[in-house]
Amino acid sequence: PWSKEAVEEQCAFNIDFKNWQENLSRTERRIFNLLLEGYSATKIAEKIKLSYIAVRECIKKMRAEFIRYFHIVNNKPLAALG
Repeated sequence: PWSKEAVEEQCAFNIDFKNWQENLSRTERRIFNLLLEGYSATKIAEKIKLSYIAVRECIKKMRAEFIRYFHIVNNKPLAALG
């Protein structure tokens, strides 16, 4: 069973995650969705006709923005570190 705090935290994350996604460019959103579907960077590059390097750079940028947006430190949200 989930605690009230865990449910509230999950709800907040869902809202924040949606807001984070809305800040992605159209290309970033396409790449992100293909990543979620399990495509590799190589396959994404082929599918959307970008260079592999451009796709990798976009993924790195999204990762950095995600970490910054959600205040993640050492693979944990800053709020969880106390």
